[in-house]
Amino acid sequence: MIVIHDTDEEYEETLIISEDSKKEHHRFDGPSKLVKELEKIPTWNLVSLHNFRILADKPSSSGITIINKRKW
Repeated sequence: MIVIHDTDEEYEETLIISEDSKKEHHRFDGPSKLVKELEKIPTWNLVSLHNFRILADKPSSSGITIINKRKW
């Protein structure tokens, strides 16, 4: 089993970055891109946990995805 964090791409899109920290900000869209690629491969099981809070429209979680390989 593999657990990957920062997999909710909506979290990064709604993140507010102050002007003084923009030059040091690095995008963290790599994990969400990896999950999208793995979703296309039927040998992987994915369980994505994104924003399970009371206010679902307010991003409060960067997301966690649990991955394991299917046994045939």
